Formats: sequence, structure tokens, C-alpha cells
Amino acid sequence: MRIPLALLAASGLLVLAPAAFAFPDPAEMLAQADLNHDGQITRAEFRQARDQRFDQLDRRHLGYVGLDAYPRMAMIGGRGDAMLAMVQSLDLNHDGKVTRWEFDHGPTPVFDRADLNHDNVVSRAELAALRAAGG
Repeated sequence: MRIPLALLAASGLLVLAPAAFAFPDPAEMLAQADLNHDGQITRAEFRQARDQRFDQLDRRHLGYVGLDAYPRMAMIGGRGDAMLAMVQSLDLNHDGKVTRWEFDHGPTPVFDRADLNHDNVVSRAELAALRAAGG
């Protein structure tokens, strides 16, 4: 089942690569959240991009994505525990389900790391700094 894997990608934590799981380039993930293509990513834009992705993840239209569907095959290469922990970080009330609200309002560690001046906007310069630091 691909929903949990898509959840990882949509949360900005992982990207599904062909035949392998890989950690994404955080700068590229942020660049994709630039919905108005102005070269800056606001926290609101980042959350809006997450919200748009939730509909793709909740294919059964239940209003949540269940962590119980997490595939065992994600344990490939010893990354499974870390991947599962990242997904669980979005389950704010620890009920085994990630609701739209939890998905939209969950932790944003990549955005937080990139927003050097804490103004809730990742500027071109901040994005370049994140790229230079290797994510």
C-alpha cells in the first residue's frame, strides 16, 4: 500500500524514489511548496502545499491516514524505524491516525531549519543557504 509512503513524501520528510527509499533534498522540497512561484516560501504556503497533498493521501476519503497500514517493506535497509518515527511525529494525539488537521499543523522541521531569521518566510537567500549546507 502506497498511502503511508506518500504520507512521508507529502509531509516533506521523505521522497519515494524508484525501487528505493531516499531522504529528499530539503531545499527542493521547500522549492516545490512555492505555490505562487515568487521565489519565497511562506509558512502558510508550506502548510497549504501539505493540505493539497492530504487529499491525494486519503484515497478512501476517511478524513485520516492510518498508521496501521504502514508497510513492512519500508523496513528495507534499516531505515524503517526512522521512517516510522517521522510518520508518527505527525500523529499529534497518538491515536494511530494522521488527520488532515494533524497533517497540516504537524512539525515542520525543514521549514524551521531553513527560516534563519524566523520571519515565517524562507527567502531565496535562506533557500540557497540551506542548499549550501546540504539540507
